[in-house]
Amino acid sequence: MWVWMWMTLGWAMPPADAAWTVLSEAEQKIECTEQGPVTWCRSTGLVTANVEKVVGSLRDMAKNADRFESILSIRTLEENVMHITLDFPGMLSDRDYVARYEMQEGANGSYALAWKPTTHVNAPHVKGVVRLDDYAGEWRLEPAGANTRVTYLWHASYGGSLPSFALPIARKKTGEEALKDIAVVNGATVISH
Repeated sequence: MWVWMWMTLGWAMPPADAAWTVLSEAEQKIECTEQGPVTWCRSTGLVTANVEKVVGSLRDMAKNADRFESILSIRTLEENVMHITLDFPGMLSDRDYVARYEMQEGANGSYALAWKPTTHVNAPHVKGVVRLDDYAGEWRLEPAGANTRVTYLWHASYGGSLPSFALPIARKKTGEEALKDIAVVNGATVISH
């Protein structure tokens, strides 16, 4: 089912036999793989909230925007289309992207919320903010008893003038913050991967 969703969204995700390089194995396991010119990363962890609650928080991302530490704003432009501005640290320019989201239910109570880039007349480029025109990814949510195994998969392109030596740091931070944010929004913690 997940392959079908990615095909309909027009993105090719890493194959099952992709070679992943581990960046971190703390509470979240963060790893990346190169697929041609595209770098994909994923962060995996166990969140202490049930899957229905986590799914609900992602369905209501715009309502929860002020609770995501790594997000400055989320604007719903139309059903399933959002403009999201990300808070980048220090002197780096903030990033934003416009994406179309699609939620699918899988086997055994699992879910995937995938997004792909799109354009929208109500989301023009903002001066001083780097637009991520090719940002894509997916949240995979699987029940694990009273907890949820969360996998955050993203196309790890950051645009702008981020030096190459800083990319592993940025990718690790993105993976950590994504899982931390989803835990905080749900009044939970990340306990393992």
